[in-house]
Amino acid sequence: MHDQPANTFNLGCWASSGYSIQGCAQLEQKLRQCMDAPRDSSGRKNNINYHLSRMYPKIIGPHKRN
Repeated sequence: MHDQPANTFNLGCWASSGYSIQGCAQLEQKLRQCMDAPRDSSGRKNNINYHLSRMYPKIIGPHKRN
């Protein structure tokens, strides 16, 4: 289970049952295990920031430098 769905399920449980330890304990435990586990570093690195930094000068247009 990835962090995002575990967090979503946990928030949904809290929203539907009110914050109660008994009702959401299992989901909360799964979220804790997921967050404590080491990240999978074998995944492909997201390079969106690299591409955004390349496009930024084209988006803002020419400007006068001080």
